[in-house]
Amino acid sequence: MKRVPSLSCCILQILVGLLTILNCYTVNAESSGREQAHIELSILSVGGGDVPEKLHWLDASGKLAKDSGSSLLVSTSTILAPVKYTGPKILTICVPDESEAGFKVLSKLKLPEDSSKLVVVLVPNRKADNEAQSYRALALPSDQARFSGGTRMVLNFTSTRLRGVIGKTPFDPNAKSNKFFYVDANASKFISEVDSHAKAGDGYQVYLEYYDQTDKKWVRFVTSRWFHNPSKKKYLFVYQTRHNNSPELKVVSEKIKPAQVE
Repeated sequence: MKRVPSLSCCILQILVGLLTILNCYTVNAESSGREQAHIELSILSVGGGDVPEKLHWLDASGKLAKDSGSSLLVSTSTILAPVKYTGPKILTICVPDESEAGFKVLSKLKLPEDSSKLVVVLVPNRKADNEAQSYRALALPSDQARFSGGTRMVLNFTSTRLRGVIGKTPFDPNAKSNKFFYVDANASKFISEVDSHAKAGDGYQVYLEYYDQTDKKWVRFVTSRWFHNPSKKKYLFVYQTRHNNSPELKVVSEKIKPAQVE
């Protein structure tokens, strides 16, 4: 005769099963909560604004990180030496204040998984003045192999498409050797020299234009000269401020470290 388990036995088995599930969930939750990014960060501010010289981040508990080296020096003109960041995979950039929380959040950024060294760029947020995050943040992999010396990276933070033309000097607008490039809104593009055999110091005429969606035409906003420098790479940030719809340009150079001889 088959024995039928008692009601109390069944309840006990159910409780044991529930406890096992809850225990596994708790362990997984704690494990995921402990997952942190280990990365080197430099921070760059473009487009003005009132960014202080030193910024902080929040730790896994949502409080200001206070360990040694847990602050970021801000640059507006060059790429500073990185600091080591160990914290949540969502980087929360903030400044201390006298509020109940003890800080004000400037921007949040999900860190990419495939890079160990980043340049974090802060650009003023063009939304309403009461926007909780007053800056937009973008992470640029500074260890990217294809971003070599003599190359420029154009980053378009505007809401419209950009167009550029590069030509040898003296500039001929009809020359077949002219190089055209386009960068969509909120996108970026690597731009190499028009001549693959360029020598250090060679100069080029460059025009940058944006598409005016109201008048349906291209409008030039930058006329410049680019000089080939194989020992540097350049970031070209194109952005709009809250008070000006016409794009503005910020250029930041980063020196290429020479390869170490073993």
